[in-house]
Amino acid sequence: MSNENRGSNSLLIGFLGLVAGTIGGILLAPKAGSETREEMIKKIRDIFGIYSTEFRDRFEKIRDVVEKRLMALKKAGSQIDNEKYVEVVDEVITDFKSDINTTKDGFEKLSKYLKKDWEKVKKALV
Repeated sequence: MSNENRGSNSLLIGFLGLVAGTIGGILLAPKAGSETREEMIKKIRDIFGIYSTEFRDRFEKIRDVVEKRLMALKKAGSQIDNEKYVEVVDEVITDFKSDINTTKDGFEKLSKYLKKDWEKVKKALV
């Protein structure tokens, strides 16, 4: 098998794993979708002071970047523990500070919410 085929197979397997994890997460979620959306709205209002699709998109984009960096680290063979997860969250938030207009308190809250997700992330990485 050529390196090109291995690379495309790895991407396909990774994508299928992501889809399966998302579907499994939805099916096994302890809360209904409406409750989850309400919880997210509360978090975004707490962080940014207002809720809009723009702020929801930013919140989700930051969370997605954290997940992608963790997956890249895992793929590279790095061990992901709570300390490494917190480090990645801090790096991503620092990268986004110039893109997001919020208070210092807002970034601290965003960081806190993302760091609380460690248990969920740990299960997803296994």
